[in-house]
Amino acid sequence: ALGGPYLAVHLRRKDFIWGHRDDVPSLAEAISQIHSLLKQLQLQTVFVATDAVDEELAVLEKGLPEMIRFKPTVEEMHLYKDGGIAIIDQWICAHARYFI
Repeated sequence: ALGGPYLAVHLRRKDFIWGHRDDVPSLAEAISQIHSLLKQLQLQTVFVATDAVDEELAVLEKGLPEMIRFKPTVEEMHLYKDGGIAIIDQWICAHARYFI
């Protein structure tokens, strides 16, 4: 299947950074890599699945105006819990044309 016309990115943050410092790009590096990929793949939209904190999300939103995310409502958080929200993110990523 071709997948939807977007790039999906799983951007790990929080505790993953502490155990994998050499493997996790800074937010500026991630934004730069995403912009390069969007241009290379001729796509205009990126879906970002991340556990970034609010401060990091603000940096991502400023640096990636083409970014979309699944933002559950309070009711959805109560209904699906963290695990269910993660599955929704995975489902969206699985339907992208490209996933990194």
